[in-house]
Amino acid sequence: GTVLSYQRYPGSVAIQMMSRYFVSRQIQQLNLTQSYDWFVVTRTDHFYMCPQNWTQIVTRNVPGTKSNVKQNAAPATQHSPSSVVWLPLGEDYHGYNDRHVIASSTMIHKVLNIYPQLLFHLPGYVSTRRNPEWLVQRMWQAAGIQVRLDHSENEDPATAPPEEPPRQVQRFPRTMFTCAAPGDVRSGLGRMNGAIKEGVQVKYMREYQASRQTCRRPWWHRLIGRKG
Repeated sequence: GTVLSYQRYPGSVAIQMMSRYFVSRQIQQLNLTQSYDWFVVTRTDHFYMCPQNWTQIVTRNVPGTKSNVKQNAAPATQHSPSSVVWLPLGEDYHGYNDRHVIASSTMIHKVLNIYPQLLFHLPGYVSTRRNPEWLVQRMWQAAGIQVRLDHSENEDPATAPPEEPPRQVQRFPRTMFTCAAPGDVRSGLGRMNGAIKEGVQVKYMREYQASRQTCRRPWWHRLIGRKG
């Protein structure tokens, strides 16, 4: 999965980028943007600790997101709802973690077509030898998505300064974490974590802890319409 040039770009992110490029081509060839308003791009190794209400997220009605800081206030934004890209909080590592993305039919191709952007800008980006999250953020910027280049990795949008301009990339509370296969011992971040009470292996413990925190919040269960 390493991207090769006159230098090596470390990691297996090239496989994911190419897969998402193929997904974008399929969406285009099947004309799916005419049939669907929103797309959720995720991973098969994600474990969801509690349900998500996609409609509430994309209409900006999730407690804890920036648009809900003011009680019952309509979100003041320069971006239409369909132009906003949604990511769960955390795991950014000085960029954007795109393991789970919600994007509208007008934005999905910009979100998924990182691979062509990478090939076009390859020498300049490969020479930096930065991580995949940093690369995703810069590729989205090159595609015309307004990104924030100085954000804190685990920043809670509810605590962001009120004078800050609205962002095109918005965040929502995390409810999923990445699983590891039995026998895996290391990830790019170090040693894998073991099995948990849910009966699966945890790859990134911070994802698991953040998901547990979200799913324990009473307002989240009220949002998705179940008792908890």
